[in-house]
Amino acid sequence: KIRYNGCIGYSSAKYISVNTGKRPETRHVGECTGDGVRVRSTPEFRDNVIHHLNKGNLFDVLETCGVWAHISVQGIEGYIYSDYVKRV
Repeated sequence: KIRYNGCIGYSSAKYISVNTGKRPETRHVGECTGDGVRVRSTPEFRDNVIHHLNKGNLFDVLETCGVWAHISVQGIEGYIYSDYVKRV
């Protein structure tokens, strides 16, 4: 079982090497590029909406994993589809 960029998956140990160096900082401020963008409790398309964002709303991007951005906004942590994130 491995974790990479916030994603968890499985791989054979023969394909993995361990890097003991420090992980690069991934945090930055993001801006929402759409209206009514759903913030979800988990990085998946389900009935898990916990908040909505509109164009121009700012938030902290904690990290990005594939098509999902893990964010913090108004004390709420969640995930939004990364197509709606513009780096500020």
